[in-house]
Amino acid sequence: MEHDDFYVLRNPRQGIVKEILAWASKNGLKTDVDMLEAYKSFRRTKADKEFGDVLNMINKDSVEYFRIILRKQENLFGILTDKMEIKDILQIGIRGIDVGSKEYFISVYLDKEKLKILKEKYDLEKL
Repeated sequence: MEHDDFYVLRNPRQGIVKEILAWASKNGLKTDVDMLEAYKSFRRTKADKEFGDVLNMINKDSVEYFRIILRKQENLFGILTDKMEIKDILQIGIRGIDVGSKEYFISVYLDKEKLKILKEKYDLEKL
């Protein structure tokens, strides 16, 4: 079984993280924006804000939680399809976007071929 490949920006900055997430959302297969209200539940729910609003709330602290993950042999059931489909997929995400008692999460799913574009344009480090 192959393991997932994790990538980070060598020099993460708010502007670059926002740029990558906006590009990913525009070119991706699906964008999820979720939130967690820890005092209410430990389960994520659909965010009460839109993608653009959450994108604008990213700050210098939350960029440390930005990751690009090549998911290998991922079961896409419930994520991108309503039937079992196993394939490699690129996931770009961030967490730690804290506003009051809420934490917001962005997760974008893309074809794995998009990783090459990101590697050419940005200084990524494989963990």
